[in-house]
Amino acid sequence: MRLEKRMQKAVQQSQQGHWTSLESALQRSLTWSEIWHMPPLRISFLIRAVYDLLPSNANLVWCGTKDDPICLLCQGKQTTEHVLCTCKVAISQSRCTW
Repeated sequence: MRLEKRMQKAVQQSQQGHWTSLESALQRSLTWSEIWHMPPLRISFLIRAVYDLLPSNANLVWCGTKDDPICLLCQGKQTTEHVLCTCKVAISQSRCTW
C-alpha cells in the first residue's frame, strides 16, 4: 500500500514522475529460448505491441471502426504507448503493472 501511494505521488509530479515514461524504460533483449517458451498469446501480444497493432482508440479511428481517439480515463489521445505506459490515471489507480 505504501509503495502505491509513493507511485501515485511520483506520477502526479511531472518532474519526479518523468521516470515513469516510456523513454526512460530500460531496453530488454529477449533470447530465442525465452520466446520459444512463452505462451502463444503472449507472443502475439508482444508482436502486436511492438508494431503498434493493438486495438487502441487511435488505431481504431485509423481503421474507421471508432470516431474518437480519446482515453476515457484521462481524456488524452489513447495510443498503444499511452495504454501500456503513460496514462497517468491508470498508473495512479494501479491499473497497470510494470
